[in-house]
Amino acid sequence: MIVSREDKEKALPLVRWNMQPMEREISDRKEMDWKKLEEVMRPVDGMLRYDLEKLRRMDVTKRQGLSDEVEASINGFEEHLSPSLPYDLRQHYRSKLALAQLLLVSASHLNGEENPRAASFNAKEIALVQDFEKYNVFDLLSIEEMVERIARRDELFLLVREVYEKHYADLDTMLSASGVQQDLKQAFKKKYQTRLFRMQEAVKAYVAKYGPVLMLKQIEEGVWQKVKESEQERERISEEARKRLDGLTLRLKPSKGMEDKTQSLNEKILTFQRTVLGGASPDPNPVVSEKTKLFDSFIELEGELSTHVKHVVQQQEELDARRAELEQLAEEYRRQAEEEKERVIQSELNQIEKVRSELTSQEHSLQEQRQSMEIKRQEIGDKLRQLQEIAEGKPLRWVKSEDARLAEVNFIARFERKMQKLPIKVMHPSDNKTFVISTWSDDCHLRTSESMGDPALPSNEISQYLVSEKRYKVFGEKLPKVIMEAISFNHLPEFKEYGFDMRRANLGEFLGIVAQRVRKAETGRYLHIIGIASPTGWDEKVIKELSSDSFSKSYVSQYVSVCLVDSTTGEVYHNAADKRISEFVDRFKPEFEEEKLVRLKKQVLAKLKTKKVVALEDIAGEIGDGRNMLPRVFYDLEKAGDAKVTVVRDVGLVIEAQGIRIRR
Repeated sequence: MIVSREDKEKALPLVRWNMQPMEREISDRKEMDWKKLEEVMRPVDGMLRYDLEKLRRMDVTKRQGLSDEVEASINGFEEHLSPSLPYDLRQHYRSKLALAQLLLVSASHLNGEENPRAASFNAKEIALVQDFEKYNVFDLLSIEEMVERIARRDELFLLVREVYEKHYADLDTMLSASGVQQDLKQAFKKKYQTRLFRMQEAVKAYVAKYGPVLMLKQIEEGVWQKVKESEQERERISEEARKRLDGLTLRLKPSKGMEDKTQSLNEKILTFQRTVLGGASPDPNPVVSEKTKLFDSFIELEGELSTHVKHVVQQQEELDARRAELEQLAEEYRRQAEEEKERVIQSELNQIEKVRSELTSQEHSLQEQRQSMEIKRQEIGDKLRQLQEIAEGKPLRWVKSEDARLAEVNFIARFERKMQKLPIKVMHPSDNKTFVISTWSDDCHLRTSESMGDPALPSNEISQYLVSEKRYKVFGEKLPKVIMEAISFNHLPEFKEYGFDMRRANLGEFLGIVAQRVRKAETGRYLHIIGIASPTGWDEKVIKELSSDSFSKSYVSQYVSVCLVDSTTGEVYHNAADKRISEFVDRFKPEFEEEKLVRLKKQVLAKLKTKKVVALEDIAGEIGDGRNMLPRVFYDLEKAGDAKVTVVRDVGLVIEAQGIRIRR
């Protein structure tokens, strides 16, 4: 494409924008093929993106190919394009071509390789390239990064001094040297000036932030030594953490295979469950054996994660010790009004804080991974154990889907009704502020469910009330301060497939609900009060764990308070050490009308007096209203020793007389 003189005049400023003014001879210009110029210079522009070290490490065949392309560009430029360009542009492109060729020759020279074009350059010119590469850090860092590194007095600070003391002199010497080609002088002048400009901008930004640049000799050697020791230790810790994490990442990569094995085991447990709930007693040993092998892998990985967490914590402690030492030194200089010494130390303290923050983030991530594995393992193990107990005929609760739904409705309705009894007072754990709730706004209540479209099935409803406060009291985003949440938990797949469930909610399932909420509450620093209800009751391991001292340390923080509810019997469990939840237990406890309970007990006992064995469905058909209380009645009578509750296949929940004493 031939470009007109007018278009060329418009294009010239774009070509020259980064050039220093030079003598311009723009008379007698010929028509210029700008597209051809772009094609000729393309391989040169691509090669100049490499630094000397990159070229040295490049495959020799590839570097030879680049060298041939540059040579072709030089020949094409001189033969077809150079005469059409004005003086300043001709020099500009020649300088780029000469520099590209010099870089390739220098790379070969430093590698001890033969280069047919080596005779085109002398030792002084090759040394210029090496010296220039020494300062390429100024091309790589942002102005902000340079400011902070100058503040830390690291090697960049020393380079700044060297540039000020020597680099300007190098430029002057080079421009006046007789042994350096004119084209190379032009190329290096531009590069030196660009680099010096960036360095000057960094120094100006440093002065604006920290004040005048003081030379190293103005800082006591003892201060400098302390900072360098800290820097070396910090870099060692950072590098060790990186290597350890890289090794752990490689170790965890095979966990994809564990996911497949976990999926396979879950499918076999599901098959085992169908057989058990269908009335048969299959051999559990093959499933148990596969579970044991998988769990060994889980435990091994959990152990590795725990070990890594210990190392991270140890590294945090090392940084804390170094930080304490430097803070004490900074405080001494603060009292002595030696601001520059204090600032040098403070800069290193800032770097320590960055590394420590990275370690803390790493620790939290590892803890979450370990806990996630533990929860998954716990859930699988508890489910299989409970199915084995069912197969062995151990007495378990049998809950129909419609009874589970009635229990859920009762639980959620009771909670929401109680939440309307205002005012409610809640003490925030860290703000030491008592929130008094006298009314609920429209956006403070959230209700969700996993409804499967069948109103007779439970749907894992959640009812949540939120107390929030604007970040800046009267404006800004709203931040949660207190969340009160009622959670109905059911094994929905079992209810959907079989119409009933016999498995108690287990520890893994409980931790799966609580762990995520604990993390969010601690991050957001808000109080989260949780009540979780299960119609099939709670596994003994959950109740035992909830009551233990280790539970509050491992799973509940000052920001989370939790209780468990048996939505069939109305029993509530919580940690005795958690005094806050006792104030809210009544809001989560299901509501049963005592008079109706007494009347229903009398009716059931009267039936047992004559029949000895009575099915829940038979009584439910007779009494009409109050069906949701019958499971509670059955289990209360069993607890009192008046009867025994069992499950009969295809009949459901059955109560059998045991030395009945009719109470008047």
